Amino acid sequence: MRPSLKLVSIGLFALAIVLFALIFTHDTKVVTEVPVTEPGDNAVNDYVEKIQLQNEKERDEQQEAYLHAKMAKAKKESVECQFWTQQQAAKPSPKNVEKVTQFCELSADASSDSSAATNQSAQKAL
Repeated sequence: MRPSLKLVSIGLFALAIVLFALIFTHDTKVVTEVPVTEPGDNAVNDYVEKIQLQNEKERDEQQEAYLHAKMAKAKKESVECQFWTQQQAAKPSPKNVEKVTQFCELSADASSDSSAATNQSAQKAL
């Protein structure tokens, strides 16, 4: 015995009326209060900020050391460095030593330039 179409439609209509009645009569409460923070939360936030600053500082130092090593390697592998190294090996002289120092070793100016650029980018980020 199959239920008639009329009976199914009446049942669905009654179910819809009940659902609408429940939806519209249901009292919703909206929470508008700001949660109260405990005094210990500030200590946690301070600790998290301190750790984040430490991590940023370590990351900046690692990046600076990486860039310094990369620049030193590039200078050591440059054509000028290789040329003056060969010249010094062939004819050791004070001029060749000076040129090898100039073209093969990273000067203090270059490393301070890279740290200044790193500091400027960090200042812009803030």
